[in-house]
This record gives sequence, C-alpha cells and structure tokens, in this order.
Amino acid sequence: MRTKNMEAKGPDEVESFAERLSSRGRADVQTFHVAGTGPKQLDGRGSWYAFAEIGTGVEGIRQEDGMTQYIAVYRAFLKVVKYAPPNCRIKVCTDSQLLQRHFDRTYGVIDPDLCRLMGKARQILEDKGISVKFKLISRSENRAAAYLERNEKEEWPPNLRRRKASDPPNGDIESH
Repeated sequence: MRTKNMEAKGPDEVESFAERLSSRGRADVQTFHVAGTGPKQLDGRGSWYAFAEIGTGVEGIRQEDGMTQYIAVYRAFLKVVKYAPPNCRIKVCTDSQLLQRHFDRTYGVIDPDLCRLMGKARQILEDKGISVKFKLISRSENRAAAYLERNEKEEWPPNLRRRKASDPPNGDIESH
C-alpha cells in the first residue's frame, strides 16, 4: 500500500482536502465523460476535445489544430487527470476503446504522441494517488461528445463559451 506524505503539502491544502473527504465521503467516485474530434479541414484545422464531470456542471472544451481524434481524446483524459483532486477515485466514460485498452495495457500502442500523453497521465495519477476505472459508452451517451456535436453546429448555451488554443490558459475548466 502506497502512502502519501501529507506534511509536504501546505496546511490549508490538507485541511480543504480533508473537508472535501468528510463532505463527500471517501467512497465517492467522480465520473467524467471525455471525447475528441480530429480535423474537419484538409489543412488540419478543426480538432477539438471536451470533458464533463457528471453531476457538478464542470465542463471543458478546447480547440487545438492538428490533432488526430485519438490525440484529442487523450488530451481530454489528461485534462481530467490534472483537474481531479488528490487521493480520489475517478471513472472515465469514453467511446474510445483505444484509450481504455491502452490504459489497461491490453492494447499496445506505438504512436509516440499517444504514448507520451499516456505517460504524462500515468505520472500525474501516481503523483496524486488517483485511482481510475474506465467505462466504454456509446457516442450518443457521451456528454462530452454532445458538446463536440454542438460545437460543429455552433449551438452553444450562453453560459458555456468555446475555447481555442489562442485563449488564455487560465480558462480550461468552466462551471455553470
């Protein structure tokens, strides 16, 4: 069993995390949906990724030109891993069988970009003590995919603004 050195964190951070555990209970699992799309233009423009934390209203969507669909899904997963609090359990729902199988190590992936992104995600998960389970869902059940479809049709509610790579980096996550 791995233990984390709580003294390395500031007292405010430990206290707020303890408060969160007592209010939510350690057994709670945070559920996220992740999705991505590849370029819609021949010049590589139009790649997007999105995630949604179910039950909280936390959502994120971002454009980054030149990504394949797989890289976009991996970037959404990486955003979820960075966003999740330390020592929690998360369930990632995705329509990407590749992401699930690559994480579970049942598929070997040779794409160096995907391997690099997965390596980053694994390192963050280990450093933060996060436990992850994947659930394969259909594209129609995936709330993050619904945001991407809305993006294509440009049907956005006023409380969720589309993000582009050129936007300031402090706005990756929005809640409403």
